[in-house]
Amino acid sequence: MELLAGKIPGGAEAIKGISREEYEQMKVDGYNAQEGRPIRTVEGEITEWFSCYDCPVCKNKGAVAFLKDGWYAERECECGPIRKARIRAIHSGMECYLEKRLNNYEAREPWQKEARDLAKGFILDRGNSRRWIAMLGQSGAGKTHLCAAICNQFMAEGMEVAYFAWLTDGQRLMANRFDAGAYSAERERLRKAQVVYIDDLLKTRDGAQVTPTELKTARELFDLRAGKITLVSAEFLAEDLARIDESLAGRLLEHCGKYLYQIEKGAGRNYRLHMGRGQA
Repeated sequence: MELLAGKIPGGAEAIKGISREEYEQMKVDGYNAQEGRPIRTVEGEITEWFSCYDCPVCKNKGAVAFLKDGWYAERECECGPIRKARIRAIHSGMECYLEKRLNNYEAREPWQKEARDLAKGFILDRGNSRRWIAMLGQSGAGKTHLCAAICNQFMAEGMEVAYFAWLTDGQRLMANRFDAGAYSAERERLRKAQVVYIDDLLKTRDGAQVTPTELKTARELFDLRAGKITLVSAEFLAEDLARIDESLAGRLLEHCGKYLYQIEKGAGRNYRLHMGRGQA
């Protein structure tokens, strides 16, 4: 009580005139008003747990005080699952996309508004846990921004999101075919995740042709994610994919249903050419 007395107007004299319940409530209010202190590693760096999310409820302490039967008590803040989801996303390669939101997506053209509205509808369709969405077409038109915004909303709801960048993660998965343990572990990670975002599906370096191994890997990935929330972005249109592999295109269309948006190609829709940092 002496410690608290020094922090309120009137000090010890003011404390004497309050009830026990009032005193406990003051302790609660005092704790909840405090800012959390950054947690640092032995190297002096702020930990991911602290830096990955700025919680307005617990102020980054990880706990919230409350009264339980008239006495001071603490409980874990609801930001715990959000932090865990964001840390998993960081480790899977999504760190640079964590600030993408629907409300910071620039929708100046009708097609941009349509794409944003489809993404919003996908988020709100919570009764459908088997849904897929695909954003296809023009590079630099904001496909990754919208998919990342969906992922960030799901993470804010405490869902686990796994990010799969085709050019890097896809190549590693294919290379691991000869390492049974690593290959099985990566497949299990993608199978178990509540949400998976496959970015730049079937993209190749320097415009090289898609190989049979890449097509086989894509089919296996689609099979792993059947019936689970999945996002796909790619620079090809559905008809382009059909020319490469008709059955894979058919699976994508079937999985996505109404949640398929295609952005016709044209330099005027590549916002990386018009902005220092495009919508991606």
